[in-house]
Amino acid sequence: MLPEGKSIPCRLFFLLAQNADIGVILRRGPSKWVQVIRWDTARDVFEPGQWFHGRIYEHQTDLSPDGKYMVYFAQKQNRSTYREDYKHNWTAISRPPYLTALALWPLGFFTAGGGVFETERRLWLSHPSFAMAPHPDHLPVGLDSVVPLDGMGNNESVLFQRLERDGWINIHKERGGRTGVEASAYQLGVFEKPGPDKTYVLQMTEAFTGSGYGFLFVVRHKHGQIGLDGVVWAEWDRSGRLVFARSGKIWTGSIDKSGHWHEAELADFNAAQPEQLKAPTWATRW
Repeated sequence: MLPEGKSIPCRLFFLLAQNADIGVILRRGPSKWVQVIRWDTARDVFEPGQWFHGRIYEHQTDLSPDGKYMVYFAQKQNRSTYREDYKHNWTAISRPPYLTALALWPLGFFTAGGGVFETERRLWLSHPSFAMAPHPDHLPVGLDSVVPLDGMGNNESVLFQRLERDGWINIHKERGGRTGVEASAYQLGVFEKPGPDKTYVLQMTEAFTGSGYGFLFVVRHKHGQIGLDGVVWAEWDRSGRLVFARSGKIWTGSIDKSGHWHEAELADFNAAQPEQLKAPTWATRW
């Protein structure tokens, strides 16, 4: 039970472009609604975008290296709300913070969709061979090639491929057991990513905890480690900042020379409510 007057915070996930100061936030809540938000990480300016009535699977979603395009895996949960030619699930490419499909691959009820950008114009698509054909009204004309993603058929193949591309190192097999995380959890994978100056290491443990499937984060440094309680996603941005999502808000955190932890709130998205927003012309074209 929540204390009287308290509400459940929205759930946030974000992607950061490799070669541009651009991020995309996926805001979930109410449970059947997702909003896309564009994030200028150099100025911390946030541009609210379109809402989707259904589910966008954040770990099967990616942002192109230049930040111009997003590939996402979407699901309509009510048969009366999806187009028969799009099927129940589909993978699409759009220009965030909008969801208008520039390219779209219908998938049906198969769950291993989504994709990863190898480059701005080359996409790894996590679809079975029978669902590699794009929708005739949404052809990937802005791409040079679309190729099957190795490991396709596993819902985590997109996530793991993206983590590896972005510099995360899977250390679970090398070390085994619990690694720097004090929690009641069954570990599925342990990943590490050093900060730009190599002084700090962000560690992420994929786990089942008391609240379900998710990730546990800690920051390791010469003074020890700091657990990021309640954090659902964290990354280093291009300027070297540690940024993270917690309680429906985006934060930044740092450690001073004495090993003390400091954090600052960048934005609070809890008050947003679903609304209609039409995509501008530029977001409907490659």
